[in-house]
Amino acid sequence: MKKMQGFTLVEMMITVAIIAILAAIALPAYNDYIEKGELADAKQAAVAMYQEVETAKIQRPRAFTNADAYQKELKKVTGKVSPRIGKLYSFTPSIVNDKTTQVPIGFTLDIQPLKKGKKYFITSEMGGKFKRCKVKQKSSCEDF
Repeated sequence: MKKMQGFTLVEMMITVAIIAILAAIALPAYNDYIEKGELADAKQAAVAMYQEVETAKIQRPRAFTNADAYQKELKKVTGKVSPRIGKLYSFTPSIVNDKTTQVPIGFTLDIQPLKKGKKYFITSEMGGKFKRCKVKQKSSCEDF
């Protein structure tokens, strides 16, 4: 008589349960890893925007003398964000004026996720200092 080889139903169910538990632990960590990578890409796009605006200010200073002209230049730069990043995040610049003369001196950037379920967004101060904030706790920001 031959001895039968194989797995019992109980052994298979235990294996499936272990795999399900491992997947439940690993999936959120993987999603967080992916989101942080996407945020880093969005930050790189924002850094490129800051650099392009600063270069344009040096080359064409008259194009940045009033808020409307500055806004027009910012619109050109935000339109150059790569389509892949543009599908994930919206880039909203805000002009910063000098307190006494009200002449535009720079801009800040708010980078918000377009898809629900994302945990983070990015804000920047004038000059390009970035902070990563949690969507549900806007006060919990850290340097990024």
